[in-house]
Amino acid sequence: MSGRKKQPVVSHRYFWCSECGVPIISENCGMCGGNPKNGRVKKLINPGFDTRPALNGTKILLKRLFRENFGSDSILEGIVLLTKTGGRDRDEEIIIDGRRAAHLFYDIEKREYRLELRGAGASMLINHSGNKENHLLEKRTVRIRKGFRGHIKGKVVPYEFIEFGGEEPDEGDSVIVLHGSKTGSGIYLGKRGVKVRDILSEEIRWSGTIATLKDAVRANRNVLKHLEKRGRKEIEKFMDNLSTNDRRKPLLLSFSGGKDSLAAMMLLYGYLPFEAVYIDTGIEFPETVEYVKKLCKELHVKLHIASAGDSFFDAIQNFGPPAKDYRWCCKVCKLAPVTKLIEDRWKNGVISIEGRRQSESFSRSGIEFAQINPFLKKQIQLNPIREWGALEVWLYILWKDIPYNPLYDNDMERVGCWLCPSSLQSEFDELKKTHPELHEKWTSVLEQWFDKEQIESGLWRWKEPPPKMHGIMEKRGISEPEAPMKLVKEESLYFLRGLGRERSEKEMAASLNMLGPTNYNGEHYELEMHGEEWVIKPPHGSERDWEIHPLHEKNRDKKDLELISKQIMRVERCANCGVCAASCPTGAIKLDGIPSIDTEKCIRCGQCFDSCVIHHYFNRMVVRRIPEGYRKRNEHKGRES
Repeated sequence: MSGRKKQPVVSHRYFWCSECGVPIISENCGMCGGNPKNGRVKKLINPGFDTRPALNGTKILLKRLFRENFGSDSILEGIVLLTKTGGRDRDEEIIIDGRRAAHLFYDIEKREYRLELRGAGASMLINHSGNKENHLLEKRTVRIRKGFRGHIKGKVVPYEFIEFGGEEPDEGDSVIVLHGSKTGSGIYLGKRGVKVRDILSEEIRWSGTIATLKDAVRANRNVLKHLEKRGRKEIEKFMDNLSTNDRRKPLLLSFSGGKDSLAAMMLLYGYLPFEAVYIDTGIEFPETVEYVKKLCKELHVKLHIASAGDSFFDAIQNFGPPAKDYRWCCKVCKLAPVTKLIEDRWKNGVISIEGRRQSESFSRSGIEFAQINPFLKKQIQLNPIREWGALEVWLYILWKDIPYNPLYDNDMERVGCWLCPSSLQSEFDELKKTHPELHEKWTSVLEQWFDKEQIESGLWRWKEPPPKMHGIMEKRGISEPEAPMKLVKEESLYFLRGLGRERSEKEMAASLNMLGPTNYNGEHYELEMHGEEWVIKPPHGSERDWEIHPLHEKNRDKKDLELISKQIMRVERCANCGVCAASCPTGAIKLDGIPSIDTEKCIRCGQCFDSCVIHHYFNRMVVRRIPEGYRKRNEHKGRES
């Protein structure tokens, strides 16, 4: 479906103790001894992924929506869970008393949160004694006349078969549906009737159990102890099996200020000596920066800050705004400063404990316990909480009774960079309320590339808009922004258009020499690569087009053409992040304004290509209009000529 997200391959089995009113990670409740056999514990229906508890800010939002829609928030007094599902934006199932009670989602067209009841939530509300004399609930209740026959779940019941308990609902309202002895939920369609979403034969009542998250911690204490022990032993075993040289490397904790890295920190705290590293991207929430410094000081944990300074706003002039599918900012603002920190302080490398989890996203679902950072070979990354869900993380943090980032109590699920394109539109809209000065700052930057409609619709968050955005764009008449750079073919010539020329002939020749022997004759570059000759003409005067063509047209190769284009882009759009220098095995690359290349030391291994943000995102930076028909290689060619 166009509006659905890919779900991580990792799922978690959770349970609910009806006696104590708490979620439990195993089948046994640590407070009352309940289990499935004695009927106190049942499996929690988990239709999505990464279930988390509703903290203060989220509870406030849910209570407001329940009051506005149904005149009562009384069934939210106990523990409430939220489970992410696929959708256009924020989309979560609300779990009350261990049952799917409602559906919360953000309408990105209307810019508002919407609440729809599930059958269990409808039954809880209609049967709760505290909802007597609730006129709004009466308005949101419809009854199907006895004359209507057949199954109604998933169907539209015509208007003439509907009776109203009070005032007629508004079109689009979520309503409680009564059909004989059955209770369900649906959407009122005005004169078209009611679309029935869910219908239940059983009567469900809210238990009235008002448990707290501290109760949930007590119920799960034994499981949390087991998770901690297993995580610590995994780290210890890995450290014991290291070589003598690797064992000398310092143990660092990559602390972002978020919940996951906090849980990873607590695994180490008091168990193994470590130091913390915080990457200040320059676009962090001020509350997060303050929290990280304060917590490390209180815990007496030595903190190293890898600062990106103003590199984001400097680099944006070269790269344009980042996007979900064009996250150059992570390399420039995260990888670059941590690379520099490690090179300056720990030249022999480090072992880094990370808070990454498999159920965070589809892209992280395959992470393993130990990995080498693909862009920074000197960093061994350990992921001890990779198999934890968000519920385990939060219960573990609450068990440790350690302060967490206060932003989480503002109904924020993530506390990363405040302008991150991977955040939800609902989060970006909320930024306008909580941090108006930051929202205005980013909006003014976006206006250099996008018009008002493209910004307000959230289109700026993609280089290639997904299907879920196409309907919005068509409905509102929004066009995709024009790409500033193109790689096109005209007759036998190829043009890299819109790039311009700023760097010296020497810098460009050294960059192209990484592909093969290169000569500059005062007008153009001559490059020999893979036994083929290429001519590269830079723009002159006010021109912004580079001309690239093979000396013999029949020998043209698409991969070589793109590699040449990437190297030209690499020089002209270099962000001076320094990652390529750190990845070079011979030390041929040095930082001098932009990386300078010692052609005598360069062995053309290509490792710096793999680490370069421009090489990585070339296909997002440049629109290619190259016809098919290129000669394909049957086997991989080396970098050397």
